[in-house]
Amino acid sequence: MKKRTALVFGVSCVFMLGACSEEGEQQSSQTDASVDNAEDVLTQSVEAMSDVNSYSIDMDMQQEMKMGEQTTPVDTSISMDIVQDPLSFAQEMTTTNPSTGEDMVMEQYLAEDGTIYMEVPMQNTWMKTDASSLGIENLEDIEMSPEAQLDMLREVTENMTMEEEEGQYVLHIEGSGDKLLEIGTEFAMMESDPQMEDQLETIMNAMDIESFQYTMYIDKETFYQEEMEMSMDLSIEEGGSSMEMSQTTSAVMSGFNETESVDVPSEAVENAGEMEEDMMQPNTGQ
Repeated sequence: MKKRTALVFGVSCVFMLGACSEEGEQQSSQTDASVDNAEDVLTQSVEAMSDVNSYSIDMDMQQEMKMGEQTTPVDTSISMDIVQDPLSFAQEMTTTNPSTGEDMVMEQYLAEDGTIYMEVPMQNTWMKTDASSLGIENLEDIEMSPEAQLDMLREVTENMTMEEEEGQYVLHIEGSGDKLLEIGTEFAMMESDPQMEDQLETIMNAMDIESFQYTMYIDKETFYQEEMEMSMDLSIEEGGSSMEMSQTTSAVMSGFNETESVDVPSEAVENAGEMEEDMMQPNTGQ
């Protein structure tokens, strides 16, 4: 169980729509569109986001994981600039080292030629590998299409409410149990690293979502997804071991279509060593 705990970080975010969507054909102006309910807003938001080729996202996550008598808090912040065509991104992640309590900062880049550059925390060194070695061949390998997003969310519209604030539609989803877990599993499997799908499926099958709240803020004029807030409590029981986790997440998305390209630091390009193959294999130990 302990070796698999790191995977929960990604699993706990599977309900986030964010701004991930493949570039589609230009849609007509959304300003005068008719909106009757939450599903209408979702439909028009997915269409609007399909026209977004670049955006930025700033995310903060606070987790507390409990295994037996040990409780481990982990705080993480992520800043990303993403360009969808040609696919590239720049990411800086700051997270708490559970052992020392110190912050670790890591930069990661996906260049237009498909090379992934990763900084090794606290070593001032860079590693690189081809994105295809991680199962990333194209946009669909790391993102869910707008149509798939909408189909998934339609499954939980009965749990969804909508209100209006100045300039924004505010959509809420809350609940627990099997239905949300089923939707979460679908999101996770469609957006996960293909090499980790078996492990991810094992974790999802052992997971129980005890409570879940998700709020999405959508601009009334553009229908862009601008903010999200999420909180959830879950438990995992596997092989006689159990873990409880609580997480709160907030994210702000901005800079829609403002970034034309992502620049990889020359230090990374010039000095990165090849990542060893065994470093890319998922850990299948118990």
